[in-house]
Amino acid sequence: RVGEPLAHRAAERLLRRRLEQVAAAAVAAARGGGGGGGDTSTAAAGVFLPSPPATPTKQQQPPPPPPPPSSSPHVIVFMPEISKTHMGGTMRLGRRSTLITEKNSIAYELYNNDQADERHRHRYEVNPTIVNTIENFTPLRFTGRDDSGQRMEICEMSRDDHPFYFGVQFHPEFLSRPQRPSPPFVGFVRAALARAVDLGEVSVVPSQGGGSGGGGRRCGG
Repeated sequence: RVGEPLAHRAAERLLRRRLEQVAAAAVAAARGGGGGGGDTSTAAAGVFLPSPPATPTKQQQPPPPPPPPSSSPHVIVFMPEISKTHMGGTMRLGRRSTLITEKNSIAYELYNNDQADERHRHRYEVNPTIVNTIENFTPLRFTGRDDSGQRMEICEMSRDDHPFYFGVQFHPEFLSRPQRPSPPFVGFVRAALARAVDLGEVSVVPSQGGGSGGGGRRCGG
């Protein structure tokens, strides 16, 4: 982060505060307007670390699936079809389609398509009931969803707010290859190189080929 403009670091701090406020507001709403007098710090912590809700009673705990995400005020929740008690073979696995919902987005720019097929391996997801609140009160927007439109797959921030803020639910490294790198990695390296050039840390000059022809570019320290 050396040399990163203060404006970008301030934007990240603002985003963290906004997410904490969103989580705290969700807790207050779930408790009937916040009059319950409880501590909301656990929900704020759940912004960055998955924080499962309190253990339900036996009457509330029939065999899987567990209660839907709407019953939880946390930003990150267990997916409703995932068992909280049986860990073996219960993850959301395999290659699945993500629908890119905005053409004016980093996701569409990277994949050059309105669909990305990537492999998954997870038990948690962004709480669908809080998505609208997050998009309305923070710079984050969700530009990729599953084929049902309910599960968040890609989030990002505008380049006006950050040079390259891009997150995915899936694992792009699973299908990445040396000669065919995954689009999120390509985008990240390009953005890092562009920032380094803008800050004067490296220079980009035409390469001097060795007789094989072709242009190409190389970086100089």
